[in-house]
Amino acid sequence: MNLSVIGLGYVGLTNALYLASHHRIAGFDIDYNKINLLNEGKEYLGEEYLQGYLDKFKSQLFFSDDYQKVIAFGEVILVAVPTPEAQDGSCDLTALFATCEHVAMYAKNSAKLVIRSTVPPGTNERIRIFFKENKREDIDVISMPEFL
Repeated sequence: MNLSVIGLGYVGLTNALYLASHHRIAGFDIDYNKINLLNEGKEYLGEEYLQGYLDKFKSQLFFSDDYQKVIAFGEVILVAVPTPEAQDGSCDLTALFATCEHVAMYAKNSAKLVIRSTVPPGTNERIRIFFKENKREDIDVISMPEFL
């Protein structure tokens, strides 16, 4: 299966590398330095086993800062973008909804969107409404938070 992973921090990169043991993975991040390191075969988080996974499954992985290329690749799209606390104490969903805009534009028909980012209750319903408004009701929204 082809999977896309959006956001290559601790959650996204570890998920991408593990899932590469069984699937083909396209990884996206806005940080071009991360993309370059990964495409050079170098992990940057310093976690004990990640380099081994990157080496072992490199033929199953590609990394890019091109939203369209990465999103269009996946039948399943995992989203692991930051959702930091906003100034008012709420959850800042800016990166998540920016990603949803790109997913609405580029995702395959009947794609599965898996939200790995920690979000408040009701967020998936807001995403479903967004997709409906953008005529992408074919995209299923699934919650699988990482709770770091």
